[in-house]
Amino acid sequence: MIKLEALLARCIEVGASDLHVKSDQSPRFRLLGKLVPLAGTCGISKESILDGMKNFIEPPKFEKFAQRGAIDGSFLYNQKRFRFNLFKQSNSLSLSLRLLSDKINELQSLGVPDLLYKVCEMKNGLVIVSGSTGSGKSTTLSALIERINSTQNRHIITIEEPVEYIYESKMSLINQREVGIDTPSFHAALVDSLRQDPDVILIGEIREIDTIKTAITAAETGHLVFATVHSEDTTSAIERLISVFPADEQGSVRRQLSLSLRAIISQSLVIADGKKAEKGTRVPVCEILFANNAIKNQIATGKTRQIYSSIEMAHQEGMQTFERHLSELLKKGILSRETVMLLANKQDSLIV
Repeated sequence: MIKLEALLARCIEVGASDLHVKSDQSPRFRLLGKLVPLAGTCGISKESILDGMKNFIEPPKFEKFAQRGAIDGSFLYNQKRFRFNLFKQSNSLSLSLRLLSDKINELQSLGVPDLLYKVCEMKNGLVIVSGSTGSGKSTTLSALIERINSTQNRHIITIEEPVEYIYESKMSLINQREVGIDTPSFHAALVDSLRQDPDVILIGEIREIDTIKTAITAAETGHLVFATVHSEDTTSAIERLISVFPADEQGSVRRQLSLSLRAIISQSLVIADGKKAEKGTRVPVCEILFANNAIKNQIATGKTRQIYSSIEMAHQEGMQTFERHLSELLKKGILSRETVMLLANKQDSLIV
């Protein structure tokens, strides 16, 4: 029976983005966005998965796993970093791993507009990167943080679960804290960070009321706060943050958010299928919002349905809708017309 370390080595060898292991079933790799079974193997036992993970996980993590039935984390294997989630399910055991890049890329190499570097020059406020799982949020954030690290004298604190990219302090000083190891929760770490003289705070994900409140307060009090949100576009990112709160608090939260928000970058990854694309590669499609006066007013008054039109009209300010970016990728031959029409939420906004 194959061992976990052999699967990790194979994942690195074939360049898979993800590895999925379910006890007593054939492991599967995600290659160019598609899930592919590993041929010629009969699977790996539950005991072998646990024994393999004990080489990479600290005992406190296993205690948490026994209590909760699932744990997140990251580890190094053969100089490569993996993010993992180990979980129990239906009398068996499953393990999902993502092979992380061993270098932090420039935005241009990711296919994301260089224009986004303007958020790195901001002195305070809230910057949100949104998208679904696997949309490249962490990769884009890492490029932004590394830009600040390389060009400015600032104190950066990251709060993550798990830590994905390891930064080396350059012009900036960077401290990285992992939830579950260095701190009990995102909120606790965020509260602590406000006493640690930060200039920039990165929060891996904001989804709980206390964390959102403190993040907005930090943004209001002179800190530049980066955070990720699971949402499909810029407007739904705003609504997702507000909807967490009770109805009687949402009005005041809208007003606070309208004052503290600086930008939202929403993205997804799409398989390139155009005539000039390298077949099978994935490209980001981005919607970009910078909080100008019109958008701030729409957030404060709950008129978020009007935000899309404000983004469309502010293209000269660097904003773009998903449809505008899809149109550009079609024009460049990176995406096919069929794919663009399928992905566009507002087909009448396409420039084709």
